Amino acid sequence: MAVIELGDFQANRDLAGKLAVELNNHEALKPIDDAIAPAVLVEAFQDEDGDYLARARKAKQDADEQVAAYSFPTAASMASNGLELLRFVTPTAKVVNLYAELSFILGAARLGEKNPKAATEAFRLVRTVEPAFKPDAIRYLPEVVQAFEAAVRSAPTGKGKISVTGEGRVFLDGREIGNSPQWFDAPSGPHIVWL
Repeated sequence: MAVIELGDFQANRDLAGKLAVELNNHEALKPIDDAIAPAVLVEAFQDEDGDYLARARKAKQDADEQVAAYSFPTAASMASNGLELLRFVTPTAKVVNLYAELSFILGAARLGEKNPKAATEAFRLVRTVEPAFKPDAIRYLPEVVQAFEAAVRSAPTGKGKISVTGEGRVFLDGREIGNSPQWFDAPSGPHIVWL
């Protein structure tokens, strides 16, 4: 069965009605009798990711402002919350980019908290999910940009495996890699898995 979104125009409502009649009269395709079903074909689809994305974008903005205000624990908390929200959405290119930006802000906050190990992990995750990411050298202190570059340069090499036990499509660092449960090859370093 195909799902077709039609705009709320009279011609589309007529087409949806005709489609409903054809489906209802076909012996093999006849759905459960439901007077509301044809209306669903012309209603707007709900954006299941919209609320999570909006809240993650707000968390990014707030965390970035807190880094600029040298309120590093608050910035780290806000960036972490934004990252957690993105675990519930489909990892599109925009989502992966936002994830990288939030990870960078988290790294900057951890650096400000005098936690270089956590900063390095966050910065390496940025490079893993968004290889082309470059920090804004005007917006961020030179120490932050230098720490990011050092973390990327010193990233471990080699390969490992990641076990995904849930069932479904697996996205590693924003790229679909197969279905689970199973083990997947992965380069050394931090990763984000969407299932």
